[in-house]
Amino acid sequence: MEYITKGELNSNLEIFHKSKRIYHSTLTKKWFKSDVIKVYNSENSLLVEIKIKPFTNEYILSYINNNLLNGKLFLKNSKKIIVNDKLTFNYIKNCIPYKSNILLNQKEIAKVETKLLSFNHNHKITFSNENKEHVKYSLILFLISNTFLDLE
Repeated sequence: MEYITKGELNSNLEIFHKSKRIYHSTLTKKWFKSDVIKVYNSENSLLVEIKIKPFTNEYILSYINNNLLNGKLFLKNSKKIIVNDKLTFNYIKNCIPYKSNILLNQKEIAKVETKLLSFNHNHKITFSNENKEHVKYSLILFLISNTFLDLE
């Protein structure tokens, strides 16, 4: 399964599958207050809301839609989500430019390729695992990790 992302740096980000938008995120920047990332599904239902503490870049999960996300969710910085204490999703940026991976319990389930020399979010995410729950949480983690990039 292949997914495409589109968006601007430190702005809204969208994920498409077969030209249909399936997830998107928004970023609200606030001076001296927490920046807020919100992740939505294709029906515009809020899935999660994350606050980024100013000056520390600590990510705090402030809202989870329990009706749409099955189970308990734990966010560790912007690179790891733990679901129901069983599934651990990691987003790993490699030393090799433009290539990243998404891991499930330390096993690669997706490759992320970034368009070369792009100032926008143009990625191709290819999953080897077609489990819909795994794909959903992986894409949510990708949105959380890439909507706000601290480039300083």
